[in-house]
Amino acid sequence: MVISDNRGSKTINDVWKKVLPNATIISDRWAAQLKIIPKNHQICLAHLLRALIFLEESEKHTFDTEFKQLLVDVFDDRKTLFKNKQPCQTNSNEAILFEKRFNDLLLITIDQENML
Repeated sequence: MVISDNRGSKTINDVWKKVLPNATIISDRWAAQLKIIPKNHQICLAHLLRALIFLEESEKHTFDTEFKQLLVDVFDDRKTLFKNKQPCQTNSNEAILFEKRFNDLLLITIDQENML
């Protein structure tokens, strides 16, 4: 915890400058978080899921529904692994299938034909 007169990216960079080159920052897309330069950025999946729920309800596109379901399945898989005290492994069959589903989703063209 750090006391600061602001919540800007300069404060984040100053406080975390030694660890940022090797860090993965999980962000809710707050502007100050997006301006810093860590090794990797990741959008918070819970925030992404919330945005997908909104898109699914307002846009009614196949991609939104399928991507939302993929995230729900990832969360469910993680809960099961945690419950069974098993690590997440990037080369597991489940991880490979999740990646394939995600790659397949990236091939979807967003047009009127894919609307629900």
